[in-house]
Amino acid sequence: MKTEKSITRAQANEVKIWIEKESSSTLFNQITNEAKEYAIFLVDPDGLILSWNPGAERMKQFTSEEAIGNNYEMLYREEDQKENRPQKNIKLAIETGKHEEQWWRRKKDGSVFWADAIMLPILSQSGELLGLSKIVRDLSEKKRAENELKSTKESSDAASVLKSVFIANMSHEIRTPLGAILGFSDVLRDEDCSPKNRLLAGDSIERNGKILLRLIDDILDLSKIEAGKFNIEKSSVQLRTFVKDVVSGFEVQAREKGLNLRIETDVNVPENICTDPIRLGQILGNIIGNAVKFTEKGEVNIEVHQTELSDTTKGLEFVVTDTGLGLTGEERKNLFIPFSQADSSATRKFGGTGLGLALSRKLIEKLGGEIGLMDFKSGTGCSFRITIADMDHAYEKKHQDVRSVKPNESTAVSVVPKNIVGTKVLIVDDSLDNQMLLKVFLDKWGVISEAAENGAVAVAKATKEPYDLILMDLQMPVMDGNEAMRSLRKSGYVHPIVVITAHAMNEEKAKAFDSGCD
Repeated sequence: MKTEKSITRAQANEVKIWIEKESSSTLFNQITNEAKEYAIFLVDPDGLILSWNPGAERMKQFTSEEAIGNNYEMLYREEDQKENRPQKNIKLAIETGKHEEQWWRRKKDGSVFWADAIMLPILSQSGELLGLSKIVRDLSEKKRAENELKSTKESSDAASVLKSVFIANMSHEIRTPLGAILGFSDVLRDEDCSPKNRLLAGDSIERNGKILLRLIDDILDLSKIEAGKFNIEKSSVQLRTFVKDVVSGFEVQAREKGLNLRIETDVNVPENICTDPIRLGQILGNIIGNAVKFTEKGEVNIEVHQTELSDTTKGLEFVVTDTGLGLTGEERKNLFIPFSQADSSATRKFGGTGLGLALSRKLIEKLGGEIGLMDFKSGTGCSFRITIADMDHAYEKKHQDVRSVKPNESTAVSVVPKNIVGTKVLIVDDSLDNQMLLKVFLDKWGVISEAAENGAVAVAKATKEPYDLILMDLQMPVMDGNEAMRSLRKSGYVHPIVVITAHAMNEEKAKAFDSGCD
């Protein structure tokens, strides 16, 4: 039987090469079509696009018809094209056998993304350059995450530095008046202390105590505002007298520095306005206090004008101008940021926590106005402009027996009638120091006083023998003040109860009245 002639070795090799070529081509197409997260395409040595996979369509928005036959430089930004970056990348890939970079790439709509691109030369068996392959991965999300992480770290580092500086300054601002209070307390205990030094010690203790109280108030107020739990308490204010009282608090300091402290009030300014006097006093006190503190010579001038905040809202304008150090551009930028200061170094000349202006801005917003720096130039002083709204006079006062007072006004003597000698008072407080302090005043006025260390003891004493007055603390062990007052009122106790507490929040005041205090 005759058989067919077998193929030659050369023909077999051709078939083998053809099969391998077709298999490689099919496998390459399968890989590139499935790799949808990567843009994979081929270019010739001049950069003309020869192939274009689905991943390239998705990533770069060009269809294969739009891409193939065009130069791959269309995938680069204009500035990269002007610098011949696409051609340089081809040259580097050919010379080194591989070129990889992370850089910007352009999409069809003109937007750009951060890409990781690898370019490899494709050579024939004889070493001839046939073209180049490109594999591109979109790193936009990774870049965004890195930038966010970097930004977060920078913010965290800045916050950490700011926190450290703030804690150091706060420690200094607390310990300084506390040191004076403790030191002058020793002076008062000295039996040989002269009347002059005793008076000096008392004045210093009072002054530094007020500094500590103002510091604590600033921190609490800022925290309440940030938490959205801050309330404005409006009342009628005699404007001229009010401003004079605020400014008078800085007269001694200004006089010691040889500064002129002047008030200029327009004739058309109303006699009375409706606002929160305590908060307005804080604001003006912060601004005027800073002006006096940062002015070594010259004057601090306070102007008061009437202004129109809108077509329907009248208000007031306060302009505080000094001839002090002035501000640099960087200092102005950080002016109203909490805890930031012009000089936070250990050698700084001026104290302070950096809370005053930040708190003032937030308080002014609550009063319907704004604050801003009018003129600034380092070395030539500053001029701050403050506006507030003249609020509606038709306000309700929940408790008529809560007395409105002017800043720094002492009410202790004015509320003590002359016929209290022999009156019986129960002091309810778990602090022995507070008990002794109140007893000193009551003894001075001829009042008979007893003490109870908690609410439970107070209820037992008062129900057995009614007192003319109970002075009630709120936070105490065993039974707190609110529970004690509710228990007393429930049992029919009708005598007056006055709360004396370190709880300064409005919600605590309301809770105390609801519990039965007078």
